[in-house]
Amino acid sequence: MKTHRVITIIGWLITGLLLFLWQEQYLPFHYEYMEQFRLFHYNTEYFIDHCSYPSGLMEYLASYLIQFFNLPYIGVGTITILLLLIGIGIQQIFKRIAAHVDMPLAYLLPALLLLFAGMDINYHLEGTLAFTLTVWLLNAQIRIVRPEYRIFSGVLLSWLLFYMTGPAFVLFALCSVIYEWHKQELPKMYAVLLLPVAVLPACYAYFIQHSEPLRILFLPDAYSNHKLEGQTILYYTWITLPLLFTLACLLNRWKKPVSSFVKGLSVSIQLLAVIIILFQGNEKYNSPSLTQVKELDYYSRNKQWDQILNMQTSSSNNIFSTCFKNLAMAQKGILADKGLHHKQLGNKALWIDWDQSSTVSTLLSDLYYAMGHIALSQRYAFEGVLSSEWEVNPYLFLRLIQTNLIFGHYNIAEKYIRFLEDTRYQEQAHAYRKFLYNDALLEQDKELGGKRKGVSGSKGLSEMQGLTHDLLQIAFANPDNQIVLDYVGMYILFEKNIPLFKMFIENFYEAPGLQPMPTHFQEAIVFSYESQPERWKEFGITEAIKKRFEEYKRLDIDSRLSPSLVNRLRSGFGNTYWYYYTYHK
Repeated sequence: MKTHRVITIIGWLITGLLLFLWQEQYLPFHYEYMEQFRLFHYNTEYFIDHCSYPSGLMEYLASYLIQFFNLPYIGVGTITILLLLIGIGIQQIFKRIAAHVDMPLAYLLPALLLLFAGMDINYHLEGTLAFTLTVWLLNAQIRIVRPEYRIFSGVLLSWLLFYMTGPAFVLFALCSVIYEWHKQELPKMYAVLLLPVAVLPACYAYFIQHSEPLRILFLPDAYSNHKLEGQTILYYTWITLPLLFTLACLLNRWKKPVSSFVKGLSVSIQLLAVIIILFQGNEKYNSPSLTQVKELDYYSRNKQWDQILNMQTSSSNNIFSTCFKNLAMAQKGILADKGLHHKQLGNKALWIDWDQSSTVSTLLSDLYYAMGHIALSQRYAFEGVLSSEWEVNPYLFLRLIQTNLIFGHYNIAEKYIRFLEDTRYQEQAHAYRKFLYNDALLEQDKELGGKRKGVSGSKGLSEMQGLTHDLLQIAFANPDNQIVLDYVGMYILFEKNIPLFKMFIENFYEAPGLQPMPTHFQEAIVFSYESQPERWKEFGITEAIKKRFEEYKRLDIDSRLSPSLVNRLRSGFGNTYWYYYTYHK
Protein backbone atom coordinates (compact mmCIF):
# COMPACT_ATOMS: atom_id res chain seq x y z
CA MET A 1 0.00 0.00 0.00
CA LYS A 2 2.82 2.37 0.87
CA THR A 3 4.57 1.48 -2.39
CA HIS A 4 1.42 2.35 -4.36
CA ARG A 5 1.19 5.68 -2.54
CA VAL A 6 4.82 6.51 -3.30
CA ILE A 7 4.32 5.61 -6.96
CA THR A 8 1.21 7.85 -7.05
CA ILE A 9 3.08 10.81 -5.55
CA ILE A 10 6.00 10.38 -7.95
CA GLY A 11 3.54 10.08 -10.84
CA TRP A 12 1.85 13.36 -9.98
CA LEU A 13 5.20 15.12 -9.50
CA ILE A 14 6.31 13.96 -12.95
CA THR A 15 2.94 15.00 -14.41
CA GLY A 16 3.28 18.46 -12.86
CA LEU A 17 6.82 18.86 -14.18
CA LEU A 18 5.78 17.81 -17.68
CA LEU A 19 2.78 20.18 -17.67
CA PHE A 20 5.03 23.01 -16.49
CA LEU A 21 7.64 22.37 -19.19
CA TRP A 22 4.97 21.90 -21.85
CA GLN A 23 3.43 25.29 -21.07
CA GLU A 24 6.85 26.94 -21.03
CA GLN A 25 7.39 25.53 -24.51
CA TYR A 26 4.01 26.19 -26.12
CA LEU A 27 2.61 29.13 -24.08
CA PRO A 28 5.78 31.14 -23.39
CA PHE A 29 4.15 34.60 -23.37
CA HIS A 30 0.51 33.77 -22.78
CA TYR A 31 0.23 34.43 -19.05
CA GLU A 32 2.34 37.59 -19.19
CA TYR A 33 -0.01 38.85 -21.90
CA MET A 34 -3.09 38.14 -19.78
CA GLU A 35 -1.70 40.02 -16.76
CA GLN A 36 -2.12 43.45 -18.37
CA PHE A 37 -5.92 43.08 -18.56
CA ARG A 38 -6.50 42.78 -14.80
CA LEU A 39 -5.66 45.08 -11.91
CA PHE A 40 -5.85 44.00 -8.28
CA HIS A 41 -6.27 46.70 -5.60
CA TYR A 42 -5.00 46.28 -2.05
CA ASN A 43 -7.82 48.04 -0.25
CA THR A 44 -10.90 47.13 1.76
CA GLU A 45 -13.35 48.78 -0.63
CA TYR A 46 -12.16 46.56 -3.50
CA PHE A 47 -12.70 43.44 -1.37
CA ILE A 48 -16.14 44.53 -0.14
CA ASP A 49 -17.23 45.32 -3.68
CA HIS A 50 -16.32 41.80 -4.81
CA CYS A 51 -18.21 40.31 -1.87
CA SER A 52 -21.39 42.05 -2.96
CA TYR A 53 -22.34 39.78 -5.88
CA PRO A 54 -22.25 36.07 -6.78
CA SER A 55 -18.85 34.88 -8.10
CA GLY A 56 -17.23 38.08 -6.84
CA LEU A 57 -14.93 36.23 -4.45
CA MET A 58 -13.64 34.01 -7.23
CA GLU A 59 -13.03 37.08 -9.39
CA TYR A 60 -11.17 38.65 -6.44
CA LEU A 61 -8.95 35.57 -6.08
CA ALA A 62 -8.34 35.35 -9.84
CA SER A 63 -7.32 39.00 -10.02
CA TYR A 64 -5.01 38.51 -7.05
CA LEU A 65 -3.22 35.62 -8.77
CA ILE A 66 -3.09 37.22 -12.22
CA GLN A 67 -1.30 40.31 -10.92
CA PHE A 68 1.83 38.15 -10.49
CA PHE A 69 1.70 36.60 -13.97
CA ASN A 70 4.21 39.11 -15.35
CA LEU A 71 6.86 37.55 -13.11
CA PRO A 72 8.90 34.66 -14.55
CA TYR A 73 7.28 31.22 -14.17
CA ILE A 74 4.47 32.44 -11.86
CA GLY A 75 1.67 32.13 -14.42
CA VAL A 76 2.80 28.72 -15.65
CA GLY A 77 3.38 27.53 -12.09
CA THR A 78 -0.03 28.71 -10.88
CA ILE A 79 -1.91 27.02 -13.72
CA THR A 80 0.12 23.83 -13.27
CA ILE A 81 -0.79 23.64 -9.58
CA LEU A 82 -4.49 24.19 -10.32
CA LEU A 83 -4.51 21.50 -13.02
CA LEU A 84 -2.77 19.08 -10.66
CA LEU A 85 -5.30 19.84 -7.93
CA ILE A 86 -8.12 19.02 -10.36
CA GLY A 87 -6.47 15.76 -11.42
CA ILE A 88 -5.70 14.67 -7.85
CA GLY A 89 -9.20 15.65 -6.74
CA ILE A 90 -10.83 13.50 -9.41
CA GLN A 91 -8.47 10.64 -8.56
CA GLN A 92 -9.62 10.89 -4.92
CA ILE A 93 -13.25 10.72 -6.08
CA PHE A 94 -12.50 7.52 -8.02
CA LYS A 95 -10.55 6.16 -5.07
CA ARG A 96 -13.58 6.72 -2.84
CA ILE A 97 -16.16 5.32 -5.24
CA ALA A 98 -14.23 2.80 -7.42
CA ALA A 99 -10.93 2.17 -5.65
CA HIS A 100 -10.12 -0.98 -7.62
CA VAL A 101 -9.52 0.86 -10.94
CA ASP A 102 -6.83 3.25 -12.20
CA MET A 103 -8.11 5.85 -14.67
CA PRO A 104 -5.32 8.39 -15.43
CA LEU A 105 -7.17 9.58 -18.54
CA ALA A 106 -10.24 10.33 -16.44
CA TYR A 107 -8.16 12.17 -13.82
CA LEU A 108 -6.41 14.39 -16.37
CA LEU A 109 -9.06 14.95 -19.05
CA PRO A 110 -10.92 17.88 -17.37
CA ALA A 111 -7.57 19.52 -16.55
CA LEU A 112 -6.44 19.24 -20.18
CA LEU A 113 -9.72 20.68 -21.45
CA LEU A 114 -9.36 23.63 -19.07
CA LEU A 115 -5.78 24.10 -20.28
CA PHE A 116 -7.07 24.35 -23.85
CA ALA A 117 -9.85 26.73 -22.77
CA GLY A 118 -7.25 28.94 -21.10
CA MET A 119 -5.46 29.42 -24.43
CA ASP A 120 -8.30 31.76 -25.43
CA ILE A 121 -7.55 35.31 -24.27
CA ASN A 122 -11.26 35.77 -23.52
CA TYR A 123 -11.25 32.97 -20.96
CA HIS A 124 -11.38 33.83 -17.25
CA LEU A 125 -9.13 32.16 -14.70
CA GLU A 126 -12.23 32.06 -12.48
CA GLY A 127 -13.39 29.05 -14.50
CA THR A 128 -10.37 26.97 -13.50
CA LEU A 129 -10.55 28.13 -9.88
CA ALA A 130 -14.28 27.34 -9.70
CA PHE A 131 -13.78 23.89 -11.21
CA THR A 132 -10.98 23.13 -8.75
CA LEU A 133 -13.11 24.17 -5.78
CA THR A 134 -16.07 22.14 -7.08
CA VAL A 135 -13.98 18.97 -7.39
CA TRP A 136 -12.69 19.23 -3.83
CA LEU A 137 -16.08 20.09 -2.34
CA LEU A 138 -17.41 16.97 -4.08
CA ASN A 139 -14.62 15.06 -2.35
CA ALA A 140 -15.84 16.40 0.96
CA GLN A 141 -19.47 15.70 0.08
CA ILE A 142 -19.01 12.01 -0.73
CA ARG A 143 -17.09 11.46 2.49
CA ILE A 144 -20.17 12.29 4.58
CA VAL A 145 -21.48 8.94 5.77
CA ARG A 146 -25.05 9.66 6.82
CA PRO A 147 -27.28 10.27 3.76
CA GLU A 148 -29.55 12.86 5.40
CA TYR A 149 -26.48 14.93 6.26
CA ARG A 150 -25.24 14.59 2.68
CA ILE A 151 -28.53 15.94 1.32
CA PHE A 152 -28.37 18.87 3.72
CA SER A 153 -24.71 19.64 2.97
CA GLY A 154 -25.36 19.23 -0.76
CA VAL A 155 -27.87 22.08 -0.63
CA LEU A 156 -25.72 24.31 1.58
CA LEU A 157 -22.55 23.74 -0.44
CA SER A 158 -24.43 24.39 -3.69
CA TRP A 159 -25.60 27.73 -2.32
CA LEU A 160 -22.09 28.51 -1.10
CA LEU A 161 -20.64 27.64 -4.51
CA PHE A 162 -23.17 29.89 -6.25
CA TYR A 163 -22.13 32.80 -4.07
CA MET A 164 -18.40 32.13 -4.43
CA THR A 165 -18.08 30.91 -8.01
CA GLY A 166 -21.30 31.46 -9.92
CA PRO A 167 -22.65 28.66 -12.15
CA ALA A 168 -20.15 26.00 -11.00
CA PHE A 169 -22.77 25.13 -8.35
CA VAL A 170 -24.74 23.39 -11.11
CA LEU A 171 -21.93 20.85 -11.54
CA PHE A 172 -21.76 20.22 -7.81
CA ALA A 173 -25.51 19.74 -7.44
CA LEU A 174 -25.74 17.45 -10.49
CA CYS A 175 -22.86 15.25 -9.32
CA SER A 176 -24.39 15.12 -5.83
CA VAL A 177 -27.65 13.82 -7.32
CA ILE A 178 -25.75 11.19 -9.33
CA TYR A 179 -23.98 10.05 -6.17
CA GLU A 180 -27.23 9.78 -4.19
CA TRP A 181 -28.80 7.71 -6.94
CA HIS A 182 -25.77 5.47 -6.83
CA LYS A 183 -25.84 5.04 -3.04
CA GLN A 184 -29.63 4.42 -2.90
CA GLU A 185 -29.64 5.06 0.86
CA LEU A 186 -32.62 7.43 0.73
CA PRO A 187 -35.74 7.52 -1.43
CA LYS A 188 -34.85 8.87 -4.87
CA MET A 189 -37.30 11.73 -4.33
CA TYR A 190 -34.84 13.36 -1.93
CA ALA A 191 -32.03 13.16 -4.44
CA VAL A 192 -34.26 14.56 -7.19
CA LEU A 193 -35.32 17.49 -4.97
CA LEU A 194 -31.70 18.40 -4.24
CA LEU A 195 -31.22 19.94 -7.69
CA PRO A 196 -34.22 22.35 -7.75
CA VAL A 197 -33.52 23.43 -4.17
CA ALA A 198 -29.86 24.05 -5.06
CA VAL A 199 -30.78 26.43 -7.90
CA LEU A 200 -33.06 28.64 -5.76
CA PRO A 201 -30.45 31.40 -5.16
CA ALA A 202 -29.67 31.57 -8.88
CA CYS A 203 -33.41 31.73 -9.70
CA TYR A 204 -33.81 34.50 -7.15
CA ALA A 205 -30.95 36.42 -8.76
CA TYR A 206 -32.53 36.04 -12.19
CA PHE A 207 -36.24 36.60 -11.51
CA ILE A 208 -36.08 39.02 -8.58
CA GLN A 209 -32.78 40.87 -8.85
CA HIS A 210 -32.36 40.61 -12.64
CA SER A 211 -28.62 40.63 -11.96
CA GLU A 212 -27.43 38.50 -14.89
CA PRO A 213 -28.88 36.70 -17.95
CA LEU A 214 -29.63 32.98 -17.63
CA ARG A 215 -26.52 31.86 -19.50
CA ILE A 216 -24.29 33.72 -17.03
CA LEU A 217 -26.07 32.36 -13.96
CA PHE A 218 -26.34 28.73 -15.02
CA LEU A 219 -23.83 28.01 -17.81
CA PRO A 220 -20.04 28.16 -18.20
CA ASP A 221 -20.44 31.27 -20.38
CA ALA A 222 -19.83 33.12 -17.10
CA TYR A 223 -16.16 32.13 -17.31
CA SER A 224 -15.41 33.89 -20.57
CA ASN A 225 -16.05 37.36 -21.97
CA HIS A 226 -19.76 37.97 -21.35
CA LYS A 227 -20.09 39.99 -24.55
CA LEU A 228 -19.08 36.99 -26.65
CA GLU A 229 -20.59 33.57 -27.20
CA GLY A 230 -19.45 30.92 -24.75
CA GLN A 231 -16.50 28.70 -25.60
CA THR A 232 -17.46 25.22 -26.77
CA ILE A 233 -14.46 23.74 -24.97
CA LEU A 234 -15.89 24.94 -21.64
CA TYR A 235 -19.06 22.97 -22.26
CA TYR A 236 -16.95 19.89 -22.98
CA THR A 237 -15.25 20.37 -19.62
CA TRP A 238 -18.54 20.73 -17.77
CA ILE A 239 -20.04 17.68 -19.43
CA THR A 240 -16.93 15.67 -18.55
CA LEU A 241 -17.24 15.97 -14.76
CA PRO A 242 -20.75 14.44 -14.31
CA LEU A 243 -19.85 11.80 -16.94
CA LEU A 244 -16.76 10.86 -14.95
CA PHE A 245 -18.80 10.79 -11.76
CA THR A 246 -21.26 8.44 -13.46
CA LEU A 247 -18.40 6.30 -14.76
CA ALA A 248 -16.95 5.99 -11.25
CA CYS A 249 -20.34 4.88 -9.91
CA LEU A 250 -20.72 2.30 -12.68
CA LEU A 251 -17.20 0.95 -12.16
CA ASN A 252 -18.02 0.54 -8.48
CA ARG A 253 -20.41 -2.23 -9.52
CA TRP A 254 -17.78 -3.98 -11.65
CA LYS A 255 -16.58 -6.72 -9.36
CA LYS A 256 -14.85 -9.03 -11.83
CA PRO A 257 -11.15 -9.41 -11.09
CA VAL A 258 -8.71 -7.92 -13.62
CA SER A 259 -5.19 -9.24 -14.16
CA SER A 260 -2.14 -7.08 -13.57
CA PHE A 261 -1.30 -7.26 -17.27
CA VAL A 262 -4.71 -5.87 -18.29
CA LYS A 263 -4.44 -3.11 -15.68
CA GLY A 264 -0.98 -2.14 -16.91
CA LEU A 265 -2.09 -2.20 -20.54
CA SER A 266 -5.15 -0.09 -19.72
CA VAL A 267 -3.09 2.53 -17.88
CA SER A 268 -0.52 2.65 -20.71
CA ILE A 269 -3.21 3.17 -23.36
CA GLN A 270 -4.81 5.92 -21.27
CA LEU A 271 -1.48 7.74 -20.79
CA LEU A 272 -0.85 7.54 -24.52
CA ALA A 273 -4.34 9.01 -25.09
CA VAL A 274 -3.46 11.87 -22.70
CA ILE A 275 -0.36 12.70 -24.75
CA ILE A 276 -2.30 12.56 -28.03
CA ILE A 277 -5.08 14.77 -26.63
CA LEU A 278 -2.52 17.26 -25.31
CA PHE A 279 -0.79 17.78 -28.65
CA GLN A 280 -3.94 17.60 -30.76
CA GLY A 281 -5.63 20.14 -28.50
CA ASN A 282 -2.61 22.42 -28.72
CA GLU A 283 -2.74 22.28 -32.51
CA LYS A 284 -6.43 23.17 -32.51
CA TYR A 285 -6.66 25.80 -29.76
CA ASN A 286 -3.21 27.41 -29.65
CA SER A 287 -3.07 29.90 -32.54
CA PRO A 288 0.51 30.48 -33.85
CA SER A 289 -0.39 33.97 -35.08
CA LEU A 290 -1.80 34.93 -31.68
CA THR A 291 1.30 33.49 -30.00
CA GLN A 292 3.38 35.81 -32.16
CA VAL A 293 1.19 38.77 -31.17
CA LYS A 294 1.74 37.96 -27.49
CA GLU A 295 5.50 37.67 -28.02
CA LEU A 296 5.73 41.01 -29.84
CA ASP A 297 3.58 42.67 -27.20
CA TYR A 298 5.75 41.26 -24.39
CA TYR A 299 9.03 42.43 -25.93
CA SER A 300 7.60 45.87 -26.68
CA ARG A 301 6.24 46.40 -23.15
CA ASN A 302 9.62 45.38 -21.74
CA LYS A 303 11.58 47.40 -24.30
CA GLN A 304 13.44 44.35 -25.60
CA TRP A 305 13.94 45.76 -29.09
CA ASP A 306 16.67 43.35 -30.22
CA GLN A 307 14.39 40.39 -29.56
CA ILE A 308 11.73 41.93 -31.82
CA LEU A 309 14.25 42.45 -34.61
CA ASN A 310 15.54 38.89 -34.27
CA MET A 311 12.08 37.32 -34.36
CA GLN A 312 11.15 35.09 -37.26
CA THR A 313 7.63 36.22 -38.14
CA SER A 314 5.06 33.78 -39.50
CA SER A 315 4.45 35.82 -42.65
CA SER A 316 6.63 38.21 -44.64
CA ASN A 317 3.48 40.21 -45.42
CA ASN A 318 2.49 40.76 -41.79
CA ILE A 319 1.90 44.50 -41.40
CA PHE A 320 1.46 44.14 -37.65
CA SER A 321 4.88 42.57 -37.03
CA THR A 322 6.54 44.93 -39.52
CA CYS A 323 5.15 47.89 -37.58
CA PHE A 324 6.63 46.44 -34.38
CA LYS A 325 10.00 45.98 -36.07
CA ASN A 326 9.98 49.54 -37.37
CA LEU A 327 9.21 50.78 -33.86
CA ALA A 328 12.06 48.66 -32.49
CA MET A 329 14.48 50.12 -35.03
CA ALA A 330 13.26 53.64 -34.29
CA GLN A 331 13.78 53.13 -30.57
CA LYS A 332 17.32 51.90 -31.29
CA GLY A 333 17.93 54.90 -33.56
CA ILE A 334 18.48 52.83 -36.71
CA LEU A 335 15.16 53.06 -38.61
CA ALA A 336 16.57 55.41 -41.26
CA ASP A 337 19.86 53.50 -41.33
CA LYS A 338 18.71 49.88 -41.54
CA GLY A 339 14.95 50.03 -42.16
CA LEU A 340 15.35 48.52 -45.64
CA HIS A 341 17.45 45.65 -44.28
CA HIS A 342 14.07 44.22 -43.21
CA LYS A 343 11.20 43.52 -45.58
CA GLN A 344 9.06 46.64 -45.80
CA LEU A 345 5.43 46.87 -46.81
CA GLY A 346 5.28 50.57 -47.61
CA ASN A 347 4.14 53.39 -45.38
CA LYS A 348 1.10 51.40 -44.17
CA ALA A 349 3.48 49.46 -41.93
CA LEU A 350 4.97 52.56 -40.27
CA TRP A 351 1.76 53.30 -38.39
CA ILE A 352 -0.91 50.68 -38.98
CA ASP A 353 -4.65 51.29 -39.11
CA TRP A 354 -6.46 51.05 -35.80
CA ASP A 355 -8.67 47.96 -35.53
CA GLN A 356 -10.19 48.83 -32.10
CA SER A 357 -8.32 45.99 -30.39
CA SER A 358 -6.42 46.52 -27.17
CA THR A 359 -3.13 45.22 -28.57
CA VAL A 360 -3.12 47.50 -31.63
CA SER A 361 -4.22 50.42 -29.42
CA THR A 362 -1.23 49.76 -27.15
CA LEU A 363 1.12 49.55 -30.12
CA LEU A 364 -0.16 52.84 -31.55
CA SER A 365 0.04 54.52 -28.16
CA ASP A 366 3.69 53.42 -27.87
CA LEU A 367 4.42 54.46 -31.43
CA TYR A 368 2.98 57.97 -31.15
CA TYR A 369 4.53 58.45 -27.72
CA ALA A 370 7.94 57.60 -29.20
CA MET A 371 7.39 60.11 -32.00
CA GLY A 372 6.20 62.77 -29.57
CA HIS A 373 2.59 62.96 -30.78
CA ILE A 374 1.28 62.97 -27.22
CA ALA A 375 -2.36 63.68 -28.11
CA LEU A 376 -2.63 60.56 -30.27
CA SER A 377 -0.64 58.51 -27.77
CA GLN A 378 -3.11 59.51 -25.06
CA ARG A 379 -6.09 58.80 -27.29
CA TYR A 380 -4.97 55.26 -28.08
CA ALA A 381 -4.08 54.62 -24.45
CA PHE A 382 -7.71 55.46 -23.62
CA GLU A 383 -8.95 53.27 -26.48
CA GLY A 384 -6.75 50.40 -25.31
CA VAL A 385 -8.20 50.57 -21.81
CA LEU A 386 -11.80 50.78 -23.03
CA SER A 387 -11.43 47.99 -25.57
CA SER A 388 -10.32 45.46 -22.94
CA GLU A 389 -13.04 43.47 -21.20
CA TRP A 390 -12.33 44.73 -17.68
CA GLU A 391 -11.49 48.28 -18.86
CA VAL A 392 -8.19 48.25 -17.02
CA ASN A 393 -4.61 48.11 -18.24
CA PRO A 394 -1.84 49.08 -15.80
CA TYR A 395 0.67 49.57 -18.61
CA LEU A 396 -1.65 52.06 -20.34
CA PHE A 397 -2.55 53.75 -17.05
CA LEU A 398 1.15 54.53 -16.66
CA ARG A 399 1.09 55.97 -20.17
CA LEU A 400 -1.87 58.18 -19.20
CA ILE A 401 0.17 59.46 -16.25
CA GLN A 402 3.01 60.34 -18.63
CA THR A 403 0.83 62.06 -21.22
CA ASN A 404 -1.07 64.13 -18.66
CA LEU A 405 2.17 65.22 -17.00
CA ILE A 406 3.51 66.29 -20.40
CA PHE A 407 0.36 68.31 -21.10
CA GLY A 408 0.54 69.84 -17.61
CA HIS A 409 -2.76 68.25 -16.55
CA TYR A 410 -1.40 67.52 -13.11
CA ASN A 411 -4.72 66.92 -11.37
CA ILE A 412 -5.59 64.16 -13.87
CA ALA A 413 -2.12 62.64 -13.65
CA GLU A 414 -2.45 62.61 -9.85
CA LYS A 415 -5.75 60.75 -10.13
CA TYR A 416 -4.09 57.95 -12.10
CA ILE A 417 -1.13 57.88 -9.71
CA ARG A 418 -3.48 57.45 -6.74
CA PHE A 419 -5.39 54.79 -8.66
CA LEU A 420 -2.23 52.70 -9.10
CA GLU A 421 -0.68 53.32 -5.71
CA ASP A 422 -2.60 50.48 -4.05
CA THR A 423 -1.62 47.96 -6.74
CA ARG A 424 1.56 46.11 -7.64
CA TYR A 425 2.37 49.11 -9.88
CA GLN A 426 2.73 51.35 -6.85
CA GLU A 427 6.47 51.89 -7.29
CA GLN A 428 6.22 52.84 -10.98
CA ALA A 429 3.30 55.20 -10.35
CA HIS A 430 4.85 56.79 -7.26
CA ALA A 431 8.01 57.62 -9.23
CA TYR A 432 5.98 60.21 -11.18
CA ARG A 433 4.76 62.05 -8.07
CA LYS A 434 7.85 64.27 -8.00
CA PHE A 435 6.75 65.87 -11.31
CA LEU A 436 3.28 66.90 -10.07
CA TYR A 437 2.84 70.68 -10.14
CA ASN A 438 6.57 71.11 -10.83
CA ASP A 439 7.11 72.40 -14.37
CA ALA A 440 10.79 73.13 -13.84
CA LEU A 441 11.61 69.59 -12.71
CA LEU A 442 9.55 68.00 -15.47
CA GLU A 443 11.21 70.08 -18.18
CA GLN A 444 14.62 68.98 -16.90
CA ASP A 445 13.66 65.33 -17.37
CA LYS A 446 15.14 63.96 -20.58
CA GLU A 447 12.06 61.95 -21.58
CA LEU A 448 9.09 63.97 -20.32
CA GLY A 449 10.75 67.33 -20.87
CA GLY A 450 11.70 66.43 -24.43
CA LYS A 451 8.14 65.33 -25.18
CA ARG A 452 6.74 68.55 -23.71
CA LYS A 453 9.11 70.58 -25.89
CA GLY A 454 7.57 69.01 -28.99
CA VAL A 455 4.04 69.62 -27.73
CA SER A 456 4.50 73.19 -26.53
CA GLY A 457 6.11 74.28 -29.80
CA SER A 458 3.33 72.94 -32.00
CA LYS A 459 -0.29 73.85 -32.53
CA GLY A 460 -3.45 71.97 -33.38
CA LEU A 461 -2.09 68.43 -33.42
CA SER A 462 -5.50 66.97 -34.18
CA GLU A 463 -4.64 65.00 -37.35
CA MET A 464 -7.13 67.23 -39.19
CA GLN A 465 -4.51 68.11 -41.80
CA GLY A 466 -2.98 64.67 -41.85
CA LEU A 467 -0.60 62.85 -39.58
CA THR A 468 2.44 63.89 -41.61
CA HIS A 469 1.56 67.55 -41.02
CA ASP A 470 1.34 66.94 -37.26
CA LEU A 471 4.65 65.10 -37.15
CA LEU A 472 6.41 67.84 -39.11
CA GLN A 473 5.19 70.37 -36.54
CA ILE A 474 6.64 68.23 -33.76
CA ALA A 475 9.91 67.99 -35.68
CA PHE A 476 10.09 71.76 -36.13
CA ALA A 477 9.35 72.27 -32.43
CA ASN A 478 11.92 69.71 -31.30
CA PRO A 479 14.56 68.98 -33.97
CA ASP A 480 16.42 66.82 -31.42
CA ASN A 481 13.70 64.18 -31.75
CA GLN A 482 15.39 61.65 -34.02
CA ILE A 483 12.45 59.22 -33.96
CA VAL A 484 9.94 61.63 -35.44
CA LEU A 485 12.43 62.74 -38.11
CA ASP A 486 13.17 59.13 -39.02
CA TYR A 487 9.47 58.27 -39.26
CA VAL A 488 8.52 61.31 -41.34
CA GLY A 489 11.48 60.87 -43.66
CA MET A 490 10.86 57.15 -44.17
CA TYR A 491 7.14 57.77 -44.73
CA ILE A 492 7.97 60.22 -47.51
CA LEU A 493 10.50 57.83 -49.03
CA PHE A 494 8.07 54.91 -48.96
CA GLU A 495 5.63 57.14 -50.85
CA LYS A 496 8.42 57.81 -53.38
CA ASN A 497 7.59 61.49 -53.15
CA ILE A 498 10.97 62.94 -54.12
CA PRO A 499 9.87 66.62 -54.26
CA LEU A 500 8.46 66.39 -50.72
CA PHE A 501 11.61 64.61 -49.51
CA LYS A 502 13.75 67.43 -50.92
CA MET A 503 11.63 69.95 -49.00
CA PHE A 504 12.03 67.81 -45.86
CA ILE A 505 15.83 67.63 -46.21
CA GLU A 506 16.17 71.32 -47.00
CA ASN A 507 14.46 72.07 -43.68
CA PHE A 508 16.03 69.45 -41.45
CA TYR A 509 19.47 68.48 -42.79
CA GLU A 510 21.11 70.48 -39.99
CA ALA A 511 18.75 69.21 -37.27
CA PRO A 512 20.53 67.55 -34.31
CA GLY A 513 18.25 64.53 -34.78
CA LEU A 514 19.79 63.89 -38.22
CA GLN A 515 23.43 64.06 -37.20
CA PRO A 516 25.06 62.16 -38.74
CA MET A 517 22.75 61.88 -41.72
CA PRO A 518 21.12 58.40 -41.72
CA THR A 519 22.16 55.98 -44.45
CA HIS A 520 18.79 55.72 -46.24
CA PHE A 521 18.42 59.50 -46.23
CA GLN A 522 21.92 59.81 -47.74
CA GLU A 523 20.92 57.33 -50.44
CA ALA A 524 17.76 59.33 -51.17
CA ILE A 525 19.68 62.63 -51.23
CA VAL A 526 22.24 61.31 -53.73
CA PHE A 527 19.35 60.00 -55.82
CA SER A 528 17.29 63.21 -55.53
CA TYR A 529 20.18 65.61 -56.10
CA GLU A 530 21.96 63.52 -58.72
CA SER A 531 22.18 66.57 -60.98
CA GLN A 532 23.61 68.68 -58.12
CA PRO A 533 26.51 66.65 -56.74
CA GLU A 534 28.10 69.82 -55.40
CA ARG A 535 25.42 69.84 -52.66
CA TRP A 536 26.12 66.31 -51.48
CA LYS A 537 28.83 67.38 -49.05
CA GLU A 538 26.50 70.07 -47.65
CA PHE A 539 23.98 67.35 -46.77
CA GLY A 540 26.59 65.12 -45.13
CA ILE A 541 27.00 62.47 -47.82
CA THR A 542 29.92 60.12 -47.11
CA GLU A 543 32.46 58.90 -49.66
CA ALA A 544 31.25 55.34 -49.12
CA ILE A 545 27.69 56.26 -50.18
CA LYS A 546 29.01 58.11 -53.27
CA LYS A 547 31.06 55.11 -54.42
CA ARG A 548 28.23 52.69 -53.73
CA PHE A 549 25.82 54.83 -55.75
CA GLU A 550 28.22 54.80 -58.69
CA GLU A 551 28.44 50.99 -58.46
CA TYR A 552 24.65 50.73 -58.28
CA LYS A 553 24.13 52.93 -61.34
CA ARG A 554 26.63 50.93 -63.36
CA LEU A 555 25.18 47.55 -62.36
CA ASP A 556 21.60 48.80 -62.83
CA ILE A 557 22.36 49.80 -66.42
CA ASP A 558 24.11 46.49 -67.06
CA SER A 559 21.20 44.47 -65.57
CA ARG A 560 18.76 46.16 -67.93
CA LEU A 561 20.88 44.90 -70.82
CA SER A 562 21.54 41.50 -69.23
CA PRO A 563 18.67 40.07 -67.12
CA SER A 564 21.09 37.53 -65.60
CA LEU A 565 22.59 40.38 -63.53
CA VAL A 566 19.28 41.20 -61.81
CA ASN A 567 19.94 38.76 -58.94
CA ARG A 568 23.39 40.27 -58.46
CA LEU A 569 21.81 43.71 -58.27
CA ARG A 570 19.27 42.49 -55.69
CA SER A 571 21.85 40.75 -53.52
CA GLY A 572 24.23 43.68 -53.57
CA PHE A 573 21.82 46.62 -53.35
CA GLY A 574 18.45 45.17 -52.25
CA ASN A 575 18.68 46.99 -48.92
CA THR A 576 19.23 50.43 -50.48
CA TYR A 577 16.67 53.11 -51.23
CA TRP A 578 17.79 53.16 -54.86
CA TYR A 579 16.68 49.56 -55.32
CA TYR A 580 13.46 50.16 -53.32
CA TYR A 581 12.52 53.18 -55.43
CA THR A 582 13.19 51.43 -58.73
CA TYR A 583 11.92 47.91 -58.13
CA HIS A 584 9.52 47.93 -55.18
CA LYS A 585 5.92 47.95 -56.37
